[in-house]
Amino acid sequence: MKIKLNLIPPQKKEAIKRAHWLRLVSKWEIEFVLLLVFFIAVLVSMNLILKVNMEMEANDTSLAEKNNYKYNQIKEYDSEIVDVNKQIVNVRNLQANQLYWSNLLLKLNSKVVNGIEIVSLVTKEYDLILNGKADTRDNLIIFKDSLVQDDCFSGVDLPLSNLVSKDNVEFQISFSIKKECLNSAIK
Repeated sequence: MKIKLNLIPPQKKEAIKRAHWLRLVSKWEIEFVLLLVFFIAVLVSMNLILKVNMEMEANDTSLAEKNNYKYNQIKEYDSEIVDVNKQIVNVRNLQANQLYWSNLLLKLNSKVVNGIEIVSLVTKEYDLILNGKADTRDNLIIFKDSLVQDDCFSGVDLPLSNLVSKDNVEFQISFSIKKECLNSAIK
């Protein structure tokens, strides 16, 4: 058996108890503060992570909007290009089917001899009727023969009634022009 003697005065005992409780409370306070600091650090880091994620999401959204805007611009440009290409095809088709009546006028100009005056020119598809005046019947016959000899003209018809007068002959010549002579532009 052991006997314990407590020779500490009651005031000292009270001071020891207080010191013990003070150390215990201080230890709890330190642990509580450390736990609180830990939770605050976790909350701050979570806040930082959330901010970074929000900024990345905002950047992704703005990037997606920019890309969507660019994509829409590209679609608009593509549709404009398609429209322009259609217009170009239409113009090419018009040009391919274009009849160049200036070719006819140049050919007629080269066939008209001095003393022949063309008063009117009437066309119906590829058929033409020329009305005019010739100073002599011989010039009119030369004009008719030059039309007959040209490969672009066919079916040249000068009625005999136009050859009755010898001078100041009013005439009407009808003929057809070949389509090939009107299809190509003058070079």
